[in-house]
Amino acid sequence: MSSTRAPLLAVLAVGATIMTGLPAAAAPAAPAPVEASAVRTASGGYDIVVNGVTLAGVGVSDPAYTVSVTPHPGGRRAAVITDFDGTSGAELRLVGLDLAAPRTLHTGRITSAAWSASGSLAHVADGVLRVQGTATAIRLPGVTPRLLGWAGERALYAETHPGAANESGYVPSAVRVDLATGAITTVLASDPARSIVYRDLRLVTVDGVQRLSYVLAQHVHPCGGAVTAIGLADLTGTQVLAVGATGDSYRSAVFSPDGRSVAAERQACVTPAEKASGPETALARVGGVNGVHIIDVSSGASRRVVAGLAVNFPLAGWSGTSVRLASTRFGDRRVDASAATPADAAALDAAVAPRASTQARINPNKFVHQLWDTRDEFNGNSACGPTSAVMDLAGYQLPNEWGIQVSSPSSHWSRWGLYITNTFSNAGTTFNRTQPDASGRGAWTGAYGWMVRDYRVGTYWNEMTDFLQRNGATVRTGLYDAAWIRARINEGYMVVTSGMYVYGQYGHIALITGYTDDGRFYVNDPYGNGTDASFDGQNSVYTLDYIRPKNYWAA
Repeated sequence: MSSTRAPLLAVLAVGATIMTGLPAAAAPAAPAPVEASAVRTASGGYDIVVNGVTLAGVGVSDPAYTVSVTPHPGGRRAAVITDFDGTSGAELRLVGLDLAAPRTLHTGRITSAAWSASGSLAHVADGVLRVQGTATAIRLPGVTPRLLGWAGERALYAETHPGAANESGYVPSAVRVDLATGAITTVLASDPARSIVYRDLRLVTVDGVQRLSYVLAQHVHPCGGAVTAIGLADLTGTQVLAVGATGDSYRSAVFSPDGRSVAAERQACVTPAEKASGPETALARVGGVNGVHIIDVSSGASRRVVAGLAVNFPLAGWSGTSVRLASTRFGDRRVDASAATPADAAALDAAVAPRASTQARINPNKFVHQLWDTRDEFNGNSACGPTSAVMDLAGYQLPNEWGIQVSSPSSHWSRWGLYITNTFSNAGTTFNRTQPDASGRGAWTGAYGWMVRDYRVGTYWNEMTDFLQRNGATVRTGLYDAAWIRARINEGYMVVTSGMYVYGQYGHIALITGYTDDGRFYVNDPYGNGTDASFDGQNSVYTLDYIRPKNYWAA
């Protein structure tokens, strides 16, 4: 596969906009998008809704699973992946107004599907790209590849992942697949070791021209790098626009059809200096920045249209002059992009919060925040794995508190915070390895120094296993189904979980502490509820689709 051109992020100043000449389209423009969603029914199945019309109902085998819907460009049919866990599902089915019942097209580990403008259907099953009605069978590189879409009728674009056993293992790169020859060409390549990390890759049509859109960051974690920007590239991977460069972090970005605006989920990044600046200062900044912003491409001016980042309703796209937020369970919500007052993300989430149930279970747990419960001078943006491990052990294999006074979001006593950064001995091991923090500074020990071999990529999975075992925990590790998680919770364990959180945007680790009866999970998120740097992440409620798990440790 070919190499790619260097991105422009390295030379961007915060707030800068870079535009180059926009070359002619390399492929015919895609048709106007058709809006599709899945809505959970009272029986636990899902209604498949396209352009406001319910095409069919589809069941799931476990309440933790959802369905993934890809609408036909004409809107009367849709390809549906059943039992979807955020990464893959069990079957690809075809539903439509003209079909008496759903039709099963393929069984296997289905990650994605995509329609061409003429109605050809491609999908990826067990890592192999197939086109319905043809003999096409092209194995894609990496693990859990996901289709981005068609370029004309002879090529597809896909997102691939290297699959390394650490938090950088599922950062995406974009490839072009030539259906005639089977040739695969890398057009956008993530390389965390060189501080090049793409997020939210999309194949889009902007002002009539097909483009690749993306968020370009410097770190797998939300705030590990110095700058993040939003970009457009042509279909060869040549960047033609970079906008909105910021010291904060973008989760996702969607250009308006005319290319004049971009809607983006933005979250604040707190520096160690801000962290130590005094009561409430840093957290107030988080509250003032987090949300969906509309950026004017020509001027770079930005305004917030959603205050806060909704756990259940991530940014999906544009619907006319409104911004569309799409849930994998609860349908869509639309926000007027011209409204004077921002919509409230917390209110959106509150409306779909789980009801109290005797079938739910939460195991006793301690909460530690990787930013707000660690030493003032420590940049905890790479410390999600160590913090999750300490939460899992706190009060159990780590029976004694080891605390420190910290300054933010207000001065408070962090009861377990020194285990993250300081040397300690337990069960015959002294945890004294060293590693710089996410800023590349210091020589931190404790859980952080033991598990993080490279601050640019975060926790290595084998080091997580080693740390838990050396502290006396019995560990079962691997990637299992939702029933396995609930069984471990019922046995009294908690489950450390590495995944691509926030619907695939961030490599992250958190601790599953319990479950609800509607298939969601209680999670101690060391980066706050919604992985948004807010203060209290204890027993947050997440779906598997939000977590997108890649590995579990029950301990």
